[in-house]
Amino acid sequence: MTDAETQPTPTTPATELPATHPPVAQDPVAQHPVAQDPVAQHPAALIVAATLAFVGAAATIGGLFPDFWDKGTFALVDQTGALAQNVVFAASLLAVGVALLSRRTSTGAAAALAVIVAVGMQPRVVDIATIADRNGPRGGTGFSLVIGGFVLAFAAAVIAASIELRPRSWTVRGGARGWASLAAVFGFAAAVGYAMSPFSASVGRVSALSFSFGSPFEGIGGPRSVWAAILVVVLLAVVPPTSVAVGRGIGIGLAFGLLGALGGIAAFRLGEAFGTSGTEFVHVDGAEGTWTLLAAGGATLLVVFGGLLAGRRQSPKPERTPPRATEPTTEPTTEPTTEPTTGAAPPGSGSITGAAPEVEQMPPADGAGGLAPEVPEGPT
Repeated sequence: MTDAETQPTPTTPATELPATHPPVAQDPVAQHPVAQDPVAQHPAALIVAATLAFVGAAATIGGLFPDFWDKGTFALVDQTGALAQNVVFAASLLAVGVALLSRRTSTGAAAALAVIVAVGMQPRVVDIATIADRNGPRGGTGFSLVIGGFVLAFAAAVIAASIELRPRSWTVRGGARGWASLAAVFGFAAAVGYAMSPFSASVGRVSALSFSFGSPFEGIGGPRSVWAAILVVVLLAVVPPTSVAVGRGIGIGLAFGLLGALGGIAAFRLGEAFGTSGTEFVHVDGAEGTWTLLAAGGATLLVVFGGLLAGRRQSPKPERTPPRATEPTTEPTTEPTTEPTTGAAPPGSGSITGAAPEVEQMPPADGAGGLAPEVPEGPT
């Protein structure tokens, strides 16, 4: 065996450098928030809530046509205000039910459903207080369907809220404080308009017999339904600034829930003022409560959605930090060895002088694997 075959090639350390193991890349799917969230593994509850919302909307629409009370032939379809209010409520349930089926919009849909059900509770409480009166009428088929539809919507709101509206979801991300203050002011004005008398009635179109009525704090239902009206007033004053302050999914859901709630109240008051009231001798017009609610409620919605848009532009977007990759080291971890890997060189070969780490420069080999013949200097 020749000296060239026993010597280590100088490229041996270079070929060993890439053997360093790179860091194991973490699975981005396993790190996704939806994959880490235990709720994402159980979407069946949201499907149940959406189904309850759909059935509740269908029951509400079905309750418009039969007799609402057991006496007379009164149905909600004969009264424009009640008809419009229940149609808006049913349409809101359908829209929220569709949004609950998507993981991207389920959080906002749960917030919207909570607001819609809380505000829509007031007319149902009045109906229950009416039949609870000893001298009052009894509920008919229409009453049973409408109440049943609201109960299903209430159950859907509880299920969706228990899943999506957990305490960790309520974080202030809006960033538009000025808009939130304006939303609080206009929301309070809308609450005042809701508490005022929305209608003025005149008997035989004689102005001397005109009077205002219809305030939710008086009239049908009595003291037993006042707490539901107080709840609506609190929601109209609190939900607008909260929506702007929270922002993102929950804030947008609260805004759309406020839109559905105010839409139902406005539909009822406008329907009573300009539609058929079911009477021939009493003329009903809108009063200060209706116009104040419409003006303040419209301004509230504009400020809320404007604040959400402004807050989305001002708040910094969360940065996604990729998994840190270690930089490749430029210096080898071990010094290149000078000792041959195949075995020790025979003594006297001249490949290694003593214990010095330097490797002697070897002459090139010929094609047969031996040393190239030396060329003599000078003339031959």
